[in-house]
Amino acid sequence: MGWTVVQRRLLFRYDATLPLDVLSGTRTHDNGLLIERLTFASAHDQRVPAVLYRRADAERPPVVIVGHGAGGSKDDPLMDRLFRWLAEHGLAVAAIDAPFHGERYERFEDFRDLLRQPFRGLHFVVQAVVDTMRAVDWLHTRDDLDAARIGYLGLSMGTILGVPFVGMDTRISAAVFALVACCHAASSVSCAIRWRATAASSLSGWCLMKLW
Repeated sequence: MGWTVVQRRLLFRYDATLPLDVLSGTRTHDNGLLIERLTFASAHDQRVPAVLYRRADAERPPVVIVGHGAGGSKDDPLMDRLFRWLAEHGLAVAAIDAPFHGERYERFEDFRDLLRQPFRGLHFVVQAVVDTMRAVDWLHTRDDLDAARIGYLGLSMGTILGVPFVGMDTRISAAVFALVACCHAASSVSCAIRWRATAASSLSGWCLMKLW
């Protein structure tokens, strides 16, 4: 039996009035790109590390939020290459570290341990979705970005977490779910349709760019 809309909203609810308390880190200019590092406050006393890539000369570019895979982070070399490529093609790229990943203070030595703890696993999903919603809150405070055009690109675990995120956050105008395990692909797309009555296509990254 599926979850009702009310149940889903209760599961992922958070205090949207909570101050973001953004702490800016480094701002780096690199080959025409501006790369910003920061943290912001989220639910359950969490601080979320984030990064933003954009062309230094871009005027209010649309934004794509990229969700990384299990065991990875926003700072993986392959993610850096992807962020640079997207930014060079005119998008601003935002990414956060999921709970238990990257620069988050709480870590798992073996991420599979989380999957063996169902209730903690549920908390992980809820925290990750809320953290990404808070990232959208932060993007809406930026006058230099076009927050009316925000998309989402999920890679592997980023797809699994992205389905409920895109389903709950109506501020996302386009989504691409990619590289999820084959056994979950059909259920992910089906779940996305149930979570939100909006078509979501698992196509190439170019499709996301065309939607702008």
